[in-house]
Amino acid sequence: MARRLAGRFEARPLAAINLTPMVPVLLALFAVVAAALSSSRSSLTLDVSPRDPGPVETRPEAASPFISVGKGGELSLDQHSVDPAELEARLKVLRSTGLRGVAIRAEADAAYGDYMSAVRLVRRQGLEVYLINEDIR
Repeated sequence: MARRLAGRFEARPLAAINLTPMVPVLLALFAVVAAALSSSRSSLTLDVSPRDPGPVETRPEAASPFISVGKGGELSLDQHSVDPAELEARLKVLRSTGLRGVAIRAEADAAYGDYMSAVRLVRRQGLEVYLINEDIR
């Protein structure tokens, strides 16, 4: 009878993989990959120069007036210097003629706040704002 019970408890091979030795290896691999990624991100600098967009479709309002914002907040409408009150009056007149939008550009050294005040002034008159990012000649 002892023989029958002894066969019942004998050691059998397990059918599972022991992952305990793999944990330090995986942690070391994770640390190496994380260090490589963090160092490659900080040293990568891109200098993206502007490209020529090619031919631009002209809108029906391509000949519409444009507003320029200068360095000190100076405003000009079609290359004629104006103050904000005069610009607002001229925009009202242009709106009554059926104009739908005005193009706005800013000099490279113009303040963002001055540019946005010009945009708000145009939108108050119910006109659309078209942005220009190139020199007008």
